[in-house]
Amino acid sequence: VLRRFGDAAEPALREQVAKALVNKGVTLGQLNRSEEAIQAYDEVLRRFGDAAEPALREQVARAVLNKGFRLRELNRHADARTTFQELTDRFANDTDEVIKSIIETAKAEIKNLDASEKQPGEAGGA
Repeated sequence: VLRRFGDAAEPALREQVAKALVNKGVTLGQLNRSEEAIQAYDEVLRRFGDAAEPALREQVARAVLNKGFRLRELNRHADARTTFQELTDRFANDTDEVIKSIIETAKAEIKNLDASEKQPGEAGGA
């Protein structure tokens, strides 16, 4: 799909390219090839990050969310948190219901990461 339609200007083809890249990332992640998955998600952002079309914005949001999950699974928690925060900032005012749902998931992941960082210290006795 990328070789054949990667440079297409038609919205429907651009959407298919974006979906193919997101699916590539998902599949690579399932194969425990997280670094390659992250590269696929970064490619979605590079190609379509400034797109105005709702279908492309949705794919960008999915790619960034999935990138955050991959970073978290690699124990790169600071990078994951930054990625989730960038996602919520980027789409903070978006009215699309699917994107709103993706944002809520990212916000929940930020809370989970923040909670895991706040581990209780040892109490000292005197």
